[in-house]
Amino acid sequence: MEHIYDAVIIGAGNGGLSAAAAMAKAGKKALLIEQHNLPGGFATSFVRGRFEFEPSLHMPCDVGPAENPGDLRKLIEHTFGVDIDWVNIPEAYRLITFEEGKNNIDVVMPFGIEEFTDEMEKQVQGSRSSVERFISLCEDVMAALAYIGASGGKADSKVLMKEHANFLKCGGYSVDTVLDALRMPKQAQKILCAYWCYLGIATNELNFTLFAAMLYKYLLRGGRIPRMRSHELSLAMDKRIRELGGEIWYNTKAEKILINEGKVVGLRTSRGEIKTSHIIACCSPHSVYGDLMDDIDVPEQQKRAVNARRIGARGFVVYLGLNKSAKELGLTSYSYFIYGTMDTAKETVNAKRFNEHPIQASICLNCAIPDASPEGTCIMSFTTLYNEDIWAASTRKNMSLKSAKLQPA
Repeated sequence: MEHIYDAVIIGAGNGGLSAAAAMAKAGKKALLIEQHNLPGGFATSFVRGRFEFEPSLHMPCDVGPAENPGDLRKLIEHTFGVDIDWVNIPEAYRLITFEEGKNNIDVVMPFGIEEFTDEMEKQVQGSRSSVERFISLCEDVMAALAYIGASGGKADSKVLMKEHANFLKCGGYSVDTVLDALRMPKQAQKILCAYWCYLGIATNELNFTLFAAMLYKYLLRGGRIPRMRSHELSLAMDKRIRELGGEIWYNTKAEKILINEGKVVGLRTSRGEIKTSHIIACCSPHSVYGDLMDDIDVPEQQKRAVNARRIGARGFVVYLGLNKSAKELGLTSYSYFIYGTMDTAKETVNAKRFNEHPIQASICLNCAIPDASPEGTCIMSFTTLYNEDIWAASTRKNMSLKSAKLQPA
């Protein structure tokens, strides 16, 4: 059978589902292929015994309430027409540090610009003015990003210099550099930067605009999660794509992007060849350029861009279904950040080895969704970060030790 499509989308994670929905809504003949038998990628759920665990969407950013929706809610509900039962997260986070000999932190920070600022002043007296300057700068950053996005990649430098000068001033600096320039007290900086592990880069290297956009959206519109785990979102998107006329093939692996005279002409899959002139690959660039394309077909610019990338932080997660309720265990917050220190550069170095590695972002799902597990139980997840390829190094070391034991005396 000959299959011809306007576009083929590889990968049914959130990006692939969104791309397929957008193409189908635009009236294009779109095909989404996924090698797994379920949609969502990380945005799914899995069941062990009597517990259903959420592996991905700890707290999506920029959902917002129905009366004041954020960009994510607008995309899902207004653009795609997908209805999700969103549940409010009660607070931004609880931050706990336990560095020996230091002034450690144990604080619950609220959502809301005013509420967050008031709590910061309560925790660190004299910090209000610097936090207010930070919020004002965040607003400038968001306005500039909105302008750049609306320009379609053709932002006018004169407009940027005239209307978004603060964005240009801070755009190339790290979080630490900007917060110091705002004369924010160090203790306030530590509390403000709790979300740094979500981006996995130490704040002395983390680009300020990225961090500012993330934190500001959380404070402005709060956090929300789908009531039935992120798989609720994935299944709803699957249904909507089909309603709009799109097709989805599960259990289908992309094997080769077919190119003729520098142009895409099709895709070879585990179910045969598909004709198309456009492919949207929602997967790793290394997989696309290394596995799905011949080296001669990969533009030199893309090779350089991919090879210039550093290996990012990886998450390691433990999921627990506990036979005690959150109340019995004294768990009152949904989101916990627990660090050995708020010296994020030091924590990043610690993340390069297995020993003494206390970075922890923990979630108690029942503090947002009380009936997320059977009565008298609760669900928790504990996420830590590792940098560089320590898993491969550990494997090589273990194999070396095993080989040494096999050597004759």
